[in-house]
Amino acid sequence: MNIRMFHHAGKRHSKKRALFIWLIPALVLSLFVLVSGCSRGEPVVLPSESAKGMSLESLYVKGSVSILTVTGGVFRVDSETGTVEIRQRIGKERPLAEVTLAGGELKGMAAPTQMADSVLWGGSSPESPKMIISRDSVIHFQNIKNMTVKFLFSPMYHKFKDTNGGLLALDDTGGLAIIPPETNLSDSWRRTFDDNFWQLRGDEPLPFLFIGVCPPRQFDWERSLMPVVHYSSHIQRYPTDEQIIGYSQYARVLEMHSWVWQNRYDPNDQIELEPYMEGKAPLWMDKSYLAQDYKWIPDDEAELKRVISTCHKYGMKFVPYVNMISGDLETQMAEMKWLKDTYGIDGVYMDGLYNDKPELAYEAARALRELFGEDGWLTLHNTRWSGYFFPFVNTYFDLIVTGEHQPFDRWTSTEYNISNAIASLWPEIPLSVKDGREFLKKLVDESLRYNNRVMFMTGEQGQWRQWRLYFTEDEMSFMQEYYLGALKRLSATIPGAQKSG
Repeated sequence: MNIRMFHHAGKRHSKKRALFIWLIPALVLSLFVLVSGCSRGEPVVLPSESAKGMSLESLYVKGSVSILTVTGGVFRVDSETGTVEIRQRIGKERPLAEVTLAGGELKGMAAPTQMADSVLWGGSSPESPKMIISRDSVIHFQNIKNMTVKFLFSPMYHKFKDTNGGLLALDDTGGLAIIPPETNLSDSWRRTFDDNFWQLRGDEPLPFLFIGVCPPRQFDWERSLMPVVHYSSHIQRYPTDEQIIGYSQYARVLEMHSWVWQNRYDPNDQIELEPYMEGKAPLWMDKSYLAQDYKWIPDDEAELKRVISTCHKYGMKFVPYVNMISGDLETQMAEMKWLKDTYGIDGVYMDGLYNDKPELAYEAARALRELFGEDGWLTLHNTRWSGYFFPFVNTYFDLIVTGEHQPFDRWTSTEYNISNAIASLWPEIPLSVKDGREFLKKLVDESLRYNNRVMFMTGEQGQWRQWRLYFTEDEMSFMQEYYLGALKRLSATIPGAQKSG
């Protein structure tokens, strides 16, 4: 345990020093490039690494007008008029919205400066109004009091959240997400959405506000043809080599549910709001889904290493369960790095990511993608009870598992032309259903209609509440024939896509 803590602390401080050393020359170079190019009124190509295919492309500056082009959008900033025009590039090229800042907040901002994967407009003090536009088509405003967003399209779906005034507005080809702080805001800030206008009126500066273009990147057709097996069993906590070899015949990713981690079952635990349990914890509720002081401890380390080794031997990625619902982000990211370095995991199945803190969820998603790289596999289970979510967070993941005890829904179960991550409705089956093939056929048909995918659920008696997390032999055979057959036919229509399974 002490070795792990030392590892975390040492890596954390060395990373900060490395980041500081890198930023100084990078900022100097960025300023030189921007000033020299902008003085001629010519486009400036911005050097930037990509993430999930998202990058800065060019910046044009002349007088009060700046035009920044990134993978998913174009942003025309006019500091004189205090406006930002937003255009969508993927799904459909079109104007999305016009943002107007009152009170000269934009006019008072400094000229644009590149900072790593973003471009910054703003003053030098922490209290100054700022605007940061990133390669993921997100505008991050800070210390803004008054704003009007005029939508230039008519949403087919919108969700306005009363507690914070956040708005998700979508149609079949894309849309816009406006995300303020998630916690209840005081009467100091008034937020409204009416007649295609979203407005903020504040008596004091709002700490932050995100506006994100949907979708911010292209849909990854090739990765969408990589079937995923989700293994869930508190009875047999690790699959055998023979099972893994079987999975590898048709799937490319093995996700492990929480039972891969240490069993701390206590039958005397009292469970609230679960009357059918008669007040006592069932065997599968063993606290394995809770980290121990931010650490994920294997139930059997030798077995964990065996499973990972077998996955890699047979060409599968290994992705274990974790969550970051609350707590310190830096410490949890250090643990993710420790798991990757120690066991060679290829990514994580994230069961919740700062659901009530969009600023931390955004930072964590970007950090996870940086840690596991472009080839790593990241899954996020996003239940979306209210229909309100953060597409610019989801876009850093490969797979978004939507829903839980919910039917398929066009707007809350899908990601195509929203974040353009792959999406799968959580394919749980009620314990009372002995033959779920009819349910699975309907789910496959609905999913493929909206470019969703369906996970394979397996594991000895895997259960959560009144739902089973495994397919029977008949259901598994049906999915391998019906679903994989549909994927094979789909792959034949996608130029350059590799055939899966």
